[in-house]
Amino acid sequence: MDHTVNRCLGVLASPGKTAPAGGSESFFRRLSQNGAAEGIEVIVFSPDGISFEYETVDGFLYSPSDSAWREGTFPLPAVLYDRCFCSNSAEQRLYRRQLNRLHRLPGIRFLGGGLRGKWDVQRLLAADPALAPHLPLTRRLTDPHQLEPWLELHGAAFLKPEAGMHGKGTLHIYRSPGTDFSWSVRGRDRANRPVRQDFGTTLEMRRWVRDFIGKRRYLLQQYLPLTTPDGTAYDIRSLMQKDGRGLWKLTGMVVRSGRPGSVTSNLHGGGIPCEAEAFLREHFPGGASGRLMKTLSVLSHRIALILESSHGRLAELGIDFGVCRDGRIHILEVNSKPGRAAFQSIDGGKTARSAASNPVRYAAYLLRTQREPAGATSLGG
Repeated sequence: MDHTVNRCLGVLASPGKTAPAGGSESFFRRLSQNGAAEGIEVIVFSPDGISFEYETVDGFLYSPSDSAWREGTFPLPAVLYDRCFCSNSAEQRLYRRQLNRLHRLPGIRFLGGGLRGKWDVQRLLAADPALAPHLPLTRRLTDPHQLEPWLELHGAAFLKPEAGMHGKGTLHIYRSPGTDFSWSVRGRDRANRPVRQDFGTTLEMRRWVRDFIGKRRYLLQQYLPLTTPDGTAYDIRSLMQKDGRGLWKLTGMVVRSGRPGSVTSNLHGGGIPCEAEAFLREHFPGGASGRLMKTLSVLSHRIALILESSHGRLAELGIDFGVCRDGRIHILEVNSKPGRAAFQSIDGGKTARSAASNPVRYAAYLLRTQREPAGATSLGG
């Protein structure tokens, strides 16, 4: 198959043969509508819909005329946008297997590759002198016995799974002065339900944490009091994307503020989105908010360039920042498959519309430019 004349953008979606539904449907629909403006067909398919023998995919094409998804068999698209999220280990194995085969096909280009685990990202960012001061102290948790000396030294700890997302499985461990307990744990379980536990001894706490973690890889991190004066947890999501010229642009920033008592501000845990500039202006008056916005923008661009120089081509990044009350900025997390829900309800949807148009514009850029080898490193595209 000659993919040079193929102007299809394939969206690799979560496993399942039903038409796009749920939270992703509106985003895929916007991609399709933006694709029509660029002369690009957008095909949504899942890993189990690929036929390598015939170089086709069973998927869905959005029909604007009747506002519905049409099921069909289509040629394997020339450019792929990976938006696949797996819900179990069987789906993960299939996804990995299909992804590896797709990467080996000479005529296929991915908008961008995925990031490695959070620990690898942490080390890459820590190696850059401009970013290192903004990283919270972090260690790999290889043994629950590491908790005791850490807690003796710091008094609190934040634990998060190395491959987690949406705030699932995160824990805040801290002393409980003035109570009958030595330690308290607050967080969220694998299903993102709130977790609250109190322990009379360090041994009881350590055993509970060991059982909670199981065999999953975890990071042990400095706990940062990233809250407003009234105790509301919040973070700032920065969305970096490639544009129609293959250059990194800051699409927008949004604050996600958590519910009272929540360890995280993630929307999946009940967080509330609001415009970043207005939020920071309220809590950092004078010129402080403007300086923070500028620094967040500079850091966002720097992170994108640093990670792409090590990973090869990337298309977009969701970067989560925390700001302490004294104005210190911390880099909390970087995600190569960022969610967009937080942008839907701010600035009249302007940022959300840009977030759905940039991947298509970048796909058009890739289709126009000379083909690169798979995995090639390119800071400009």
